Amino acid sequence: MLDHSFGPEGSALLTYGPHATAGRGLHVAASGPHAVGTSGPSPRQSKRTYCEHCKKLGHTKDTCWALHGKPTDWKPRQPKAQSHQASTETQTTPWIIDSGVSDHMTDAHHLFSTYSPCVGNLKVKITDGTLSLVAGKGSIRISESITLNPVLHVLNLSCNLLSISQLTKSSTKPNKFLPSHCVFQDLSSGKMIGSAKECEGLYYFDETDMLGQCSLTVCNSASYLKDSELLLWHKRMGHPSFQYLKHLFPSLCSNKTLLDFQCEVCELAKHHRTSFPKSKYKPSIPFTLIHSDLWGPSCTPNRTHKKWFITFIDDHTRPCWVYLLTDKTEVRSVFMNFHSMIQTQFQTKIQILRTDNGTEYFNHSLSTYLQENGIIHQSSCVDTL
Repeated sequence: MLDHSFGPEGSALLTYGPHATAGRGLHVAASGPHAVGTSGPSPRQSKRTYCEHCKKLGHTKDTCWALHGKPTDWKPRQPKAQSHQASTETQTTPWIIDSGVSDHMTDAHHLFSTYSPCVGNLKVKITDGTLSLVAGKGSIRISESITLNPVLHVLNLSCNLLSISQLTKSSTKPNKFLPSHCVFQDLSSGKMIGSAKECEGLYYFDETDMLGQCSLTVCNSASYLKDSELLLWHKRMGHPSFQYLKHLFPSLCSNKTLLDFQCEVCELAKHHRTSFPKSKYKPSIPFTLIHSDLWGPSCTPNRTHKKWFITFIDDHTRPCWVYLLTDKTEVRSVFMNFHSMIQTQFQTKIQILRTDNGTEYFNHSLSTYLQENGIIHQSSCVDTL
């Protein structure tokens, strides 16, 4: 009989039956109350256990995975190198957008992709008012699309600073500052290539846009893709209105307004020209103002070989006189005949003659006749008749 202190162990041995091996008995005894310091096997004792099947330490034949398979709740262990890498990434010093500094600055020497030491005793004033030595300068790539150059290596600097003035001089420009974030735009392509999040009054460069990430920022990538696809369909369908696109593609136009959708072609082609203002002068007496215009030459002359015709319209009564011409050089003689007819038949004189800027009207012979008879010659604006 076993001692009462081996009650659980005895019960375990009885469950194995008469064919229990010595190895199983030793394994059960090792897990009993005589195990040193604990109610279960210590790591050292676990390594001493031996499997008769796979000839390895740490387990027995009855629990060998080679025979019985892995447990259903088994999960692989996480590699220690990855967990260590994740902890080091979170400890990187963030980049802060600063409008008060004239250059990009950092104390992290390992961030530089190109580096050259500074000769001399160059110093800059940092935030606490003290002067700090500039050890060197070079270029740093903070994202797939943003490379800072030059960046000053300032010793004893507690944070990394992004200069707004330097960004505006390069192809990267802080496009829009919002209460929650700031976005960066590539001036050459117009794409959003970075963002900064606001925290306690400062804008921190978004580290989710580091190397290996998409060039578009996380917060604007979905919106940018929607705008690009919507503009593509707008061009394919012949530049329809935004309301028509909103009816056809409700998913692409969700949370969008007319102000968010801009097409340069539509702005130029559909822009309405300012209408020419109507004249405030309206004659109240017939033949005070006469409008005249010339048309021709016609491809087919009439029976009298006339290829041109000229019109005279009274602005007050609106009747129209038409005269046929062989050549446009006959304008002066035709107008003289028309003026004589008005004087004879209506006992009045023409005061104003309004024409276009053609040379058939603005020539020396006709201008001399108008001046001799006191008639004012007015010219209309181009493309208004």
